[in-house]
Amino acid sequence: MAKTIKKAAPKKPAAKKTIKKTAVKKTAAKITAKKTNLKKVVKQVRKQIKKDIRKTAGKAAKLKKAVGKEKRALKQVKKNVTKKTAAIKKQVAHKAKKAERAASKKIEKTLNPVKKSFAAQKKKIEPKVNHILEKAKQASLKAEELTAEELKQIKKHLIELHQDATERLKTKKEMEMPEAEVGDPIDTATQSLDKEILFEQTDNSHTQIDQIESALRKIDKGIYGKCENCRQLLPKKRIKALPFARYCVVCQSSKEGF
Repeated sequence: MAKTIKKAAPKKPAAKKTIKKTAVKKTAAKITAKKTNLKKVVKQVRKQIKKDIRKTAGKAAKLKKAVGKEKRALKQVKKNVTKKTAAIKKQVAHKAKKAERAASKKIEKTLNPVKKSFAAQKKKIEPKVNHILEKAKQASLKAEELTAEELKQIKKHLIELHQDATERLKTKKEMEMPEAEVGDPIDTATQSLDKEILFEQTDNSHTQIDQIESALRKIDKGIYGKCENCRQLLPKKRIKALPFARYCVVCQSSKEGF
């Protein structure tokens, strides 16, 4: 009798494994899909960021260009202002100069009649003024002229001065010292010095006597009281101080080199 062989039934755990594999595949697919989506999102974000950067850079470039344009415009404005200021200054200076010339001409025009009138009056008055000045000069000279009485007193004074000078000269000659004895150097030097002083005084006395005699001769000739250099009358004050003076103060200073 044949034996009946029973077929083994499929094991259930194998089915479970298949389910698990399928689930894993699905999960992997989901993960892959998510990764793909994530990559797309990242790509899109990067693309957007680049787009935004380009957009921002464009705006920055435009802004920089606008700023540069404004700077150039401002520079041009400054240049125009400087140019206009210079032109205004030049115009003002020209107007001021023109006004000054006009004012000068106006003043000259106003003064011309006055100048002409003054010149005419001066021409008319000048002879009278000169005449008055000449009279004043003559009066001044006349005041310095010596009267006969004054000349008499001066002559008397000169004669007295002449006598005094002559007496002094005579006295000095009588005072002449004897020669010093040889062998006494100190006495010799002292007497030499005294002699020099005496000779100088004697010379001065001779000069004064000559001047007095010259003054007396001038009185006799009627030419006394005038400067021997400029021929002007000597002031009475100078004659009173120095009756035998030959020159006025100015000519005397010139002669002495002052």
